Amino acid sequence: MMRIDPNRLPSGTGVNFLVIAISSVMVAFWSGQFLPGPDYFLTPFVAQFQPGVYSVSNGFYGLILLVIASAAFGVLLPRRQRRAFGIADEIEPTHPARVKIEDLAQAMSVRVDLFLSDRKIKNADAISFGIFRRKTMLLGKRLLLMSAKTPSAFLARAAHELGHFKNGDVKYVMMSRALLQADLFIMAIVLVWMLFRPARVVLMQYYLFIAPAPGLPGASPDLFFKLHGWQWASYWLDQTIGGLAITAPVFTFWMILLFLEYRSLLRTRELLADAQAVAAVGAGPLLKTLTGARNDIAPTLLQHLYEFISPHPLVVKRVEALKRPEKVLKPGLLRYLFLGYLWSLTQSLASTIDIAMSIVEPDYGKIRSGANPLVALAFVVRFENVTVSILYLSMVAVLFASYFLIVVALLRSSLSARLEGRSFAGWSSVAIMQAIFILAGAVIGDAVRPYGQAVQATLSSYVMLGSKLSGLMFHPVGIAQVLQEAAPCVAFLATAFVFWIASGFILNGRRERPVRTVEWAVLAALSFLFAYQTYAVIWLGWTVPDAGNLSFYASGFGMSGFLMLMTAIVVVRIRGGLARRQELEFRPPWLFVPSVAA
Repeated sequence: MMRIDPNRLPSGTGVNFLVIAISSVMVAFWSGQFLPGPDYFLTPFVAQFQPGVYSVSNGFYGLILLVIASAAFGVLLPRRQRRAFGIADEIEPTHPARVKIEDLAQAMSVRVDLFLSDRKIKNADAISFGIFRRKTMLLGKRLLLMSAKTPSAFLARAAHELGHFKNGDVKYVMMSRALLQADLFIMAIVLVWMLFRPARVVLMQYYLFIAPAPGLPGASPDLFFKLHGWQWASYWLDQTIGGLAITAPVFTFWMILLFLEYRSLLRTRELLADAQAVAAVGAGPLLKTLTGARNDIAPTLLQHLYEFISPHPLVVKRVEALKRPEKVLKPGLLRYLFLGYLWSLTQSLASTIDIAMSIVEPDYGKIRSGANPLVALAFVVRFENVTVSILYLSMVAVLFASYFLIVVALLRSSLSARLEGRSFAGWSSVAIMQAIFILAGAVIGDAVRPYGQAVQATLSSYVMLGSKLSGLMFHPVGIAQVLQEAAPCVAFLATAFVFWIASGFILNGRRERPVRTVEWAVLAALSFLFAYQTYAVIWLGWTVPDAGNLSFYASGFGMSGFLMLMTAIVVVRIRGGLARRQELEFRPPWLFVPSVAA
């Protein structure tokens, strides 16, 4: 018996991690802008000039903190997980349960370095953690007893945990959790800093009052507090409230977003681990373990809402994924709404950094205003200004990643639709709805974005003087912005059409090994670049007609042809070569795995 293995299609786990990584970088950069730079501590308190409360360049301090803190939390996480069930002891090598798991691990081509068990007789849970040479499986005491009483259920749970190792999502979860904790750590530092930041200005006024200049007598400290104590206490309060008003709402927004995305990653990996367990021990034991041999009960609305914050999918969804594995990786419309929103936020952040650095760094300003992109690219790759080059390439990488997330979702949707046997007309309506939801998310991102503080000059003057707030997170959106966001969505829709054609060839191909992740990524990137390049040439030719400039059209469509050729080569490679027509009725062996009889 053969069944589809969703782990051999483009994985959602790595994509979810990429979302968390991009979001974490944006949070760290934005938070770091409120941290003090060296000038804050090096400038004398009696100096007339006082360092500002906000600096775009200080965002790099947030990125540095993100790297250090996430590394520290990543190192500490396995130690904490080892104590997740309380005191844990190593399982003896001769223990029957360990022997069964090791035999199963060998059959699944998975290595586990350490087996632990807690001392709670009622605990039937299990977790997998650790990377490199410290891959560990922690089992509940009751689960060990199940190995003798109900061996099929025990092997199903063990295979599920081994599936986490086999899929490599243990490392994704570890890194995602470390990034999430690092962002919370940075947010806490900024919030605490907002409480103490006004002290510098108050101290400056204090020193100028009691010692205005060398040789001049100053007033006593008692007189300072008597005359100006309440005034500067009020200033301190206004500054603190203003700083918290800028940061706290945005931090709350990002904490919710990151938490929900982290939970989404956990739910995705559970479905993929179930698929590995089915391939190893069969669907019957796992279904019985999930449902307890009971009929499926429709979940309530409250359970559906709870699923958004739960690390596990609803049992009904896990059972449905086991019966129809082709739907595991199918993104919902809300996913496109979120990805469109994230795409808008990355563009906003890139624009913020772009404008700020063009002012701070003259060389960067020349690149930004340069008419010839090849000259600008040459300047960047030569690293004539290391800071500018790193910043420019980082911006390109983040922007490309935000596009890539949407493109991969479109690829997964096309593959799922093909596997479901959906017609072109049925798929087309869904693809159009996906493009509309991407557009809606981007427009929402223009209206509600936590990077409005990029225009800090006006906002800070209001907030730090205890006055009104303006443009903190909400921004008016006009028709022009909607049309501007709609333009790339046309390219996304064209990319989906390319994927629909390509997926028909790929799924009917013949090959001996699964498709590598890098092959899926290259296909996604080239397909989008081909669609975007073609759309850009047509759009520019329509809006800025220049019939006499044949070189523009020749070079533009020449690049489109080259990208189309490269896309076709990748499709043929993924397909496994050009199969004979009579072989097209067979499904490719790489997509299916033998399923153990229940």
